Amino acid sequence: MAAKGLFVHPRETVRNLARDLMSASNDPDAVDALIGLFRKEEYEDPVPLIEAIGSFDGPGARKALFEVLQHRDSRARLAAVEALSGMHRRGSDVLSALQDAVEKDDNQSVKLAAIRAMYRIYDPSLSELLIRLVQFEGPQIRMMAYDVLSWIGAVSAVPLIASKVGDAEES
Repeated sequence: MAAKGLFVHPRETVRNLARDLMSASNDPDAVDALIGLFRKEEYEDPVPLIEAIGSFDGPGARKALFEVLQHRDSRARLAAVEALSGMHRRGSDVLSALQDAVEKDDNQSVKLAAIRAMYRIYDPSLSELLIRLVQFEGPQIRMMAYDVLSWIGAVSAVPLIASKVGDAEES
């Protein structure tokens, strides 16, 4: 709780210092303190707080980050996606949460970050999701989906990509 005052400080450098101190502590109680602070919403910027939570790769931290993915602040959701993508344990719960962020979040930056995170983690079902995105999402999401499909070498996407190239040549 000593870092609480640092997380509510008006200067970003001090809030970042709090994040680094809590991350370096390796104290299991620190996760609970950070989660409690986040839930009380006694902070100006949620990002350093979420980054600190994400530095603890445990079930409590993952559960808290899943909760943050439902937060009203898109900065918080984006930080949660980034934290989840950097965790060492990449189970189905993490992939499912990232897929939900891609499919359900209303913020384009969060969706793009979740696509990149799923690519970093790599899930076999990623190409199916990307193909759906190419068919139903807006231009920026489609471009990211095309890029990731090419990076992963998704053979199942070749006909779709070829048809889009053909459509582009006709216009």
